[in-house]
Amino acid sequence: MKVCHLTSAHPVNDIRIFYKECISLKNAGYRVYLIVNGENDRTEDGINIIGTKKIKNRFLRIFISPVLILLKALKINAKIYHFHDPELMFIGFILKLFGKKVIFDIHENVALSVRDKTWIPKILRKPVEKIYRLFENFFIIFFDVLILAENSYTKYYPAKKSKVILNYPLLFKPIKVDDNKKFIMPLRFVYSGVIHETRGIYQILDVFLLLYKKGYDIYLDLIGRVGSKKLDEYINNFINRNNLNNRVILYGYIPVTQVYKIIENAHIGMALLKPIDTYKASLPTKIFEYMLNGLPVVTSNFELYNYYIKEKNTGICVDYNNTNDATQKIEMLINNEKLMSLKSKNGKFAVLSEFNWASHEKKLIKIYNDILNN
Repeated sequence: MKVCHLTSAHPVNDIRIFYKECISLKNAGYRVYLIVNGENDRTEDGINIIGTKKIKNRFLRIFISPVLILLKALKINAKIYHFHDPELMFIGFILKLFGKKVIFDIHENVALSVRDKTWIPKILRKPVEKIYRLFENFFIIFFDVLILAENSYTKYYPAKKSKVILNYPLLFKPIKVDDNKKFIMPLRFVYSGVIHETRGIYQILDVFLLLYKKGYDIYLDLIGRVGSKKLDEYINNFINRNNLNNRVILYGYIPVTQVYKIIENAHIGMALLKPIDTYKASLPTKIFEYMLNGLPVVTSNFELYNYYIKEKNTGICVDYNNTNDATQKIEMLINNEKLMSLKSKNGKFAVLSEFNWASHEKKLIKIYNDILNN
């Protein structure tokens, strides 16, 4: 049975789209196609990748990529089409006109995120948010299922069509809760994800520098694409200015298997997000990847994290806007080897027993089977 995923904005090796959803569907017996902006046609890990001409400009991509993707999608003639970007809603609508089953995978609360988009003038953000919500509400009437990446999104979408598929981590290899990580100096801090001003890069660097100046034998691994050239220059200048060349490593974007290897050898996972509406309602996948590899996590003190961090005792929550306070709390943590070991084991147990992809993989397969059986 042919099924087809569509994306104009995500890379071909996006973990949620490729490694979780597409691979899970292939393993369940589906013949899976993935149409991606700017890729060459090929088969990878059993997934049929279909490329379209790469459109680099954000605004041109919004208008041109959907048309190119639609032409490719119609040629495949799949039973189910599963798209991942808001700009493809109109394409989803056209596919419905051709009698296809259509799933809209909502990775982000776009309307909510408009409030914090600095490239949109403040006076326009409220109107843009309302217009987008109206636009979205119209098109989702026609889709068969809405897959939501966060529980917090459910209040914005019709319950009958909505299914939550959380972005819990994959288990690439067997992990034992009782395997002890040694929390003795030197300690490695790690951040994995898009490196951006709103995702705590300034705070992470400042906290690291304060701890290093106090004499702690520590290192920092920064993994991911840097959000802008200006920010990349800032990070490198910060490293050079403070003589941290041998202490802070900026990896850039690397394959997921390499990411996991670096995280596996680290000791503390950083996830300091700015307290804006879209972040306060979202769970970053990285915190579960940290937990899975036995890293106590340091997160912003959002209410959403209470269950995952405080109740499960897997890390600490700090004030994003108070670097000195965050530094003191992290210092208390790294000075307590037994506490770090306890949080390490708690994190692994939580992911292995509850916060992993296997449970949501079953939900995804059920969604597909139910669509085909209706």
